[in-house]
Amino acid sequence: SAPPPATQEVLDAMVMLHGEHRSRAIAVQSFRIIAELCERVRLELLSLADVDTRLTDSQARPAIERVLERSAIVLEQLAHAMTVGEDPLAANASMTGFDDLVAALAQFQHDNADTRERRLVRVAVARAQGLGGQLRALIRNAHWASSRGEIQAQLAEARLPAALRPAATWATLRANLDLSSV
Repeated sequence: SAPPPATQEVLDAMVMLHGEHRSRAIAVQSFRIIAELCERVRLELLSLADVDTRLTDSQARPAIERVLERSAIVLEQLAHAMTVGEDPLAANASMTGFDDLVAALAQFQHDNADTRERRLVRVAVARAQGLGGQLRALIRNAHWASSRGEIQAQLAEARLPAALRPAATWATLRANLDLSSV
């Protein structure tokens, strides 16, 4: 049996980014991280959608749907920013109310008398919190995943002392080798 199309596309992207002739540029490293984070976000979204469909009469369903809608907005803004090579400021601004949506969802966990529903809402809260963290990580890494981000990273690295620069291989070797290394 073949993997689902989305999973196959992620696997193909991972093979390309981590393949034999991979680049060590900061932008490409950011794309590697973004590809891994996108897979995690996809799994969190699928889990939240599954919990949403399994809840029967819960008032938590609209709260879960608001979290899913906000996530969709953030992902669309992030995709637009990465497509045009801008800083993801709009996506970052959309994340400001995300924690409030998760807190509103957590309220239903305590208000529910049914143990099955309470357990499902607890799972939804954990998934929503994880999703928030993954989205924030995507936003942080999207800043570096462009030619502009590569230039900014090189400028930031140039301000560091020579011994602390990631590309300073001799300084790294000198710092890590001593008589006990032989």
